[in-house]
Amino acid sequence: MNARSNRSSGNRGWPFRDSSNDGENSVSTNQRMVGQLLRRKASAANLPAWESRSLMALGIEVTQSRDERTGRSMQEAAQRGGLDPAFFAIVEAGKATPEEISTPGVLGSLARSVGAKVADLESAMSVQESSYSSNPAGQIVAVILSLCQPNFLNTANAYKSTATPEISDRLWDDEEAGISYKIGGLSGSQPPSLVFYEFGDEGSPLQGWRISLRTGMDEIASGETDERGAFTLVGMSDFPANAHMVIRRPE
Repeated sequence: MNARSNRSSGNRGWPFRDSSNDGENSVSTNQRMVGQLLRRKASAANLPAWESRSLMALGIEVTQSRDERTGRSMQEAAQRGGLDPAFFAIVEAGKATPEEISTPGVLGSLARSVGAKVADLESAMSVQESSYSSNPAGQIVAVILSLCQPNFLNTANAYKSTATPEISDRLWDDEEAGISYKIGGLSGSQPPSLVFYEFGDEGSPLQGWRISLRTGMDEIASGETDERGAFTLVGMSDFPANAHMVIRRPE
């Protein structure tokens, strides 16, 4: 988004450093930052609340790490990470876009610029609370299910610690997410899975709902629930750290 053309073979384009801007003063940097913010104003206003919160949390983590770990100025930190200083300022303000943060190499560059680990930044962006949205008829149409909130982690750990069938017998009700689920896999060769139901109703599986499994801004798996309401994390041995699911009712 808002990428610029590379001006030399050594420049990767926004949000990375452009050598033609080397030596610019703070006024010029601020002008470019404001220009970027104006261009993305409409799209930023339409971001889901969970994405806005994650980007704000990333900005706070980057700012604190820069101050506490390195003591660098924003200009110095951007240079260290090979990032455009205008972009770095946007990140700290919590106004980066998901596309920018998902650009290959950006998180690593941000971590390097402030003396942090990529895992620290990913953890800061993790969605810690589940939530849902409904249509005017009261039907739940979209769910954010946090896989790193304490309730889910405790549920998964309880399932792991017992001799369980392929799918757990117990139905867990998540009031914050507005749905219920059973856990599967995690015992032997089976990959982890979740079977989703209408809240408190084991007889009403969520069939054909679209699933996006994400860590921070990155989607790591996607698909739909099957006729049982199940979604399997193919190729995984456990629920990924700092993850959440975006679950949408079929249109």
